[in-house]
Amino acid sequence: MIVLPDMSAITHDQTLLAGGGVGRWPKEGSDDRLLIVDSATISGLLSVSEWIDVVEQSLRGVADGTVVQDVRQILPLPDYRDRGRVLSMMFGAVREPACFGAKVISVFPDNFDRGIDSHRGAVLLFDAEDGALRALLHGGEITAARTAAASAVATRALSRADSRVLAVLGYGEQASRHIDAIAAVRPIEEVRCWGRDNIKAAAFAERIAARHQVRTFASTTVAEAVGGADIVCTTTGAKMPILFGHMIEPGMHLNVIGSSTADYREIDTAAVVCSSIWVDYRAMTEVSAGEYLQALAEGAIGSDHLIGEIGTTLNGALRGRTDAEEVTMFKSLGMPAEDLYAAERLYRMAIEKGLGTRVPL
Repeated sequence: MIVLPDMSAITHDQTLLAGGGVGRWPKEGSDDRLLIVDSATISGLLSVSEWIDVVEQSLRGVADGTVVQDVRQILPLPDYRDRGRVLSMMFGAVREPACFGAKVISVFPDNFDRGIDSHRGAVLLFDAEDGALRALLHGGEITAARTAAASAVATRALSRADSRVLAVLGYGEQASRHIDAIAAVRPIEEVRCWGRDNIKAAAFAERIAARHQVRTFASTTVAEAVGGADIVCTTTGAKMPILFGHMIEPGMHLNVIGSSTADYREIDTAAVVCSSIWVDYRAMTEVSAGEYLQALAEGAIGSDHLIGEIGTTLNGALRGRTDAEEVTMFKSLGMPAEDLYAAERLYRMAIEKGLGTRVPL
């Protein structure tokens, strides 16, 4: 059972963090109709750096108890289990900025090959005082942006400050967004790209080179891509490992984000064993992180191998990287807090700028 935080002391006049400054929940004299914020509007409201800031706020909030949330609920869709198609829901509540809500989204991994979004749905944002549904925001755009932003937060906290070579495994939307986000927190000078289809990987590398104007290579093997890299991001839908322990080098930082169920893993047990691991939300890790759970089941690690939540490190209560040789890993599964902090910020900005569509409900 999820227990919501006590919000009885929060009033209409309480000032809340929003849009990079302090604002108010738009109540008195405001339009009470539901605000719908579409993908195009969301993509223009926050810069990459602003996404990183709001996601860092959510990670800190989880660590300090500002957030109450539950683990992701997943319903495999009939006849589609082998294709990975599911309906997913995550929900939670935030004390400040005061709001609660849920994200309901479908995940169709094969959509990428059809040229459409793999994550489709909405974040529902409710008013913490009167329970009204205030906004419906494009869930796919929020998911895509906050996932890469979380990796950037962890990379800034855990990777070596002089990290300059980035390897990205995968060439989908998250691969692209991770390059943008990591480049915002580290002085990236070289990007190596790898994917199962060499032609698609080469085309992806060309797009990245044009956008970031850094040295960019399409590697034909994973080993070639990660050899000598400072930061490695795995962004694939692989069910079996693609990155192995013998490929990991001292001082690397890994962002492992592609797998999100207990029976999938992008890295092998040896890679888990040689890494110090931080996560976004421990409760989710203990039911859905395939890399960690399978290494645990094999007896290769104990539960103490998991250092803890990255938000606790950000808040100064848990260690970060200890030396230049340590291999650090951020295992990200996503969490409701990220969606809620982002949705609340986006809602306020849309109100302030007169964006979005109002409909009666």
